[in-house]
Amino acid sequence: RRSIPAISLTSNSSVLTSISNDKSFLTIFSRQIEGLGEPGDVLFAISTSGKSKNIIHAIKKAKKMKLKTVFLTSNNVKKNNKLSNITIRVPSKRVDRIQEMHIAVGHFICELIEKSLK
Repeated sequence: RRSIPAISLTSNSSVLTSISNDKSFLTIFSRQIEGLGEPGDVLFAISTSGKSKNIIHAIKKAKKMKLKTVFLTSNNVKKNNKLSNITIRVPSKRVDRIQEMHIAVGHFICELIEKSLK
């Protein structure tokens, strides 16, 4: 299959420290989206609680820039929440179980993408 352009917004420590020092920790993801995002791109955002301010800020920035958004979270987020295009809620209140299910959901999404590109 062809390669799929993708980037993790958490893996560049220089970017994370410079944005949080020069701007604010609130903007560590939204600032990267502002520089890298293009209309039609997809942002996968993960917040166990659904309350992480920097994640919510990133989703809002992505939507403003016409990126599609998928939000992996828990039952803490209301079912009628319109923050993202797709919200996947894990039915648990235990942080460890929520995180384990986020990993499983991520692998399942990757598998679906792989199959669609064959």
